[in-house]
Amino acid sequence: MSLAFARDPLFLYAFGDPELDRKSRSRAAAFVSLMFDKSFLLNEEIWGYFENEILLGTFSGSCG
Repeated sequence: MSLAFARDPLFLYAFGDPELDRKSRSRAAAFVSLMFDKSFLLNEEIWGYFENEILLGTFSGSCG
């Protein structure tokens, strides 16, 4: 999942450039994992937007 956002300006700023910083990818993956765990624990809906089977965006929000 973090690869989908690897070139996103916010991810580059927050976690570093994966092409220049070897730890960048693991930091971004840990963050994405945390966000999904939080969503599952709080029973939030998780939506993904795909185009040609490529994840372009996600949304997490409260159920009901």
